[in-house]
Amino acid sequence: MGSYFLDTSAIVKRYFPEQGHTWVVTLCDPEQAHSLYISQAALVEVVATVCRKAREQVCRRLHERQHDRAGEQPREQRGGAQRRQRQTVQEAALD
Repeated sequence: MGSYFLDTSAIVKRYFPEQGHTWVVTLCDPEQAHSLYISQAALVEVVATVCRKAREQVCRRLHERQHDRAGEQPREQRGGAQRRQRQTVQEAALD
């Protein structure tokens, strides 16, 4: 049994599977009888962080769906093919 002050990153780890998640979940277990403290500012910061993570996830999924529908590779993966295609065109122009 101990007293702990949780900052925003620790609170966020409670709800998202990232490094430290298991430790924070264990810390929050009522059977452990720890005293946990947070600042009032952390409340707003946690909401902002959760909203940002949700936005990023939605944007990532939309990006993946757009490429799946178009049958394209994501931009990061298709750069090499475009460069090879330009080189082929340039070589043909020189012949």
